[in-house]
Amino acid sequence: MSDAKNAVILFTRAPLPKKTKTRLLDFLSPREAARLHAHLIGAINLELKKLTNAQIFVFFTPKGESEILREILGEEWLYRAQSEGNLAIRMLNAFKFVKPLGFEKILLLGSDIVNLRARRIYECFDALDTNDVVIDPTLDGGYALIGLKEIKDEIFSSDYSDAKNVYKGICAKFKELNLSFKSFASLRDIDTKEDIFAHVLRVRRLSALASGEHLWGI
Repeated sequence: MSDAKNAVILFTRAPLPKKTKTRLLDFLSPREAARLHAHLIGAINLELKKLTNAQIFVFFTPKGESEILREILGEEWLYRAQSEGNLAIRMLNAFKFVKPLGFEKILLLGSDIVNLRARRIYECFDALDTNDVVIDPTLDGGYALIGLKEIKDEIFSSDYSDAKNVYKGICAKFKELNLSFKSFASLRDIDTKEDIFAHVLRVRRLSALASGEHLWGI
């Protein structure tokens, strides 16, 4: 393990057919969806390789499926299976595993972001010099990245999955806990076919398409 004081947690599913990007299966085959996710992971990895001041951890699910990720990401990162529990608990436990290893600033990011660059990661680390938390929202109301200096269980007391806007929900929690935070411009993650078309067409949002419906069919 490096002597870096910063850490990045890549939080991901293994890109396996029928196990990943299931919301795309009305548009792509299971194998195509898995290949798309593998491509997204590989693109993020190119940005992670540009970092010179951070140790990279890959927290993956399901357990026992690290080999496919090692083929995409290589052997230089540290791999660990995600814990049990809902998404919030699994994220919290990832932070709790990494923090005692001596890292001062920790970023956790998703694996389906199409426009995350190494420069943004550096900016997030810098922002933690003067803030308790950094967060990168996504265009669909979630968030793609969260960074902490100190781990507070209360941040992850809910997975916010019932909230109409997950990003607003967790920011409200920061305010409730009197945590200073820096929010960056929204990133795009790929969950639905509308996300794919919006990314290709370089627009923020598209109206929902019916199951099996293509953009050129409306």
